[in-house]
Amino acid sequence: MRVVLCENGLRDLQGHHFDIASEMKEELAGREIPLTILAHRSVEQSIRAALGAIPTFDATPYDSLSPSFRRRQLWSFVRSAWRFAPSLEHVEIGTDDLILVLHTRAAEILGLSIWSRRTNARPAAVVLNFMADDFLRARTRVPRWTTKLLTGSALCWRMSSLEVPASA
Repeated sequence: MRVVLCENGLRDLQGHHFDIASEMKEELAGREIPLTILAHRSVEQSIRAALGAIPTFDATPYDSLSPSFRRRQLWSFVRSAWRFAPSLEHVEIGTDDLILVLHTRAAEILGLSIWSRRTNARPAAVVLNFMADDFLRARTRVPRWTTKLLTGSALCWRMSSLEVPASA
């Protein structure tokens, strides 16, 4: 099994994208699980060297955030999905691979679906961690119960997407 980390926000050392990818690499290496990190196309050379990150994605998870009119939001969503899908077509994904998308919005979900249909790819599992942006209104205070509900829903969805091998 190999983990394919789709970190389309990984471009530089700033923020949580680098931290998560480097910690993931360290943890999986300790467990002798191969990891492929797919990053944004503009990923810095130093990160490519340090993490073995492969420049893949044209868009970040934040490119389609549009707090404006619904029509613009919809167009932004569709454009992001169609940009996510072809990026994956250049990567060989096997039937025993696990695809991990830690910063998932609706556009990435649709992009994964488009990619899967186009290529007939069937990885062992796809694990998604949802970003709350698609589910909350822009510029509003987020009630604590909403965050807990979304986190719990994402966790349940992730757990339900994993297959537990039968014990021998």
